[in-house]
Amino acid sequence: KEYVSLALKMPYEEINKRIKKYEASNPKEDQLKMISELSNIYGCNKKDVVKRIQQVLKISIYREIQTGEE
Repeated sequence: KEYVSLALKMPYEEINKRIKKYEASNPKEDQLKMISELSNIYGCNKKDVVKRIQQVLKISIYREIQTGEE
């Protein structure tokens, strides 16, 4: 239930794109700044943003494993 509500508020592709932008940043972008930015964009609290980032990272890893084995 919680997963679905976070997924509806913060779509996978958008969050994944933002994570990739963060990972590519040089010098490293401030994590808290990114979380605050996403919190403002999606109107969610920071705890939910962090949860969603963790979910998206897990999905990305799973997808990489799946496509790597095919």
